[in-house]
Amino acid sequence: MTKKKITSRDLQAEERRRQLLQASKELFAEQGFHATPIRKINRSIGMADGLIYHYFPKGKQQILETIVEEAFTSRFETLQQLSDSITNDIPLKQTLITFLERMYEMIMSDRQSALIMFRERAHLSDDFVEKLSAMIMNRLDWMAKFLRERHEDGEIAELDFQIAAKQIVSINFMLIIRELAGINIITESHEEFVEKSVDQLVKFWSMKPV
Repeated sequence: MTKKKITSRDLQAEERRRQLLQASKELFAEQGFHATPIRKINRSIGMADGLIYHYFPKGKQQILETIVEEAFTSRFETLQQLSDSITNDIPLKQTLITFLERMYEMIMSDRQSALIMFRERAHLSDDFVEKLSAMIMNRLDWMAKFLRERHEDGEIAELDFQIAAKQIVSINFMLIIRELAGINIITESHEEFVEKSVDQLVKFWSMKPV
């Protein structure tokens, strides 16, 4: 089957779609999804009313879910690459700190998308959220498998590895909530909190059962 040749019109359409997503992301992050009318998105990029439905037939809802999905998918792929680069020859504490720092940087590198994901849950369909949840569970399963391997190497005791994986990821969630919602129950700096939290967990996991 012959591959369709990409025309200048195709490129223009893709660029217009990208502009719509970027403008929508900025407005959703600044004003909120509900408070951003379609007309305002159109006007922000000088597009005639109604044309937005050519690119997103389901309107604003489709734009929101596209923003979240593209941001989430991009970060998931980067996280997979990070996971694949981790080996067992580096001490567990340092490995986990590096993983958490890279994960945090990756999520917050696009603060607007992170804020939208955090704030607009009520406007996302249950099926869509279930899809995103499955992607997160994939990485939790990877972390649980990684910790099990460290146990088999004799580095940590036998654990509920799924719970241990969630304990690790929850460290970043607390930092993200502080950054996006301004809810701060952490007295330490970012770096101190990550190091102290990981150190405490690794010490606890290393204890032999009585």
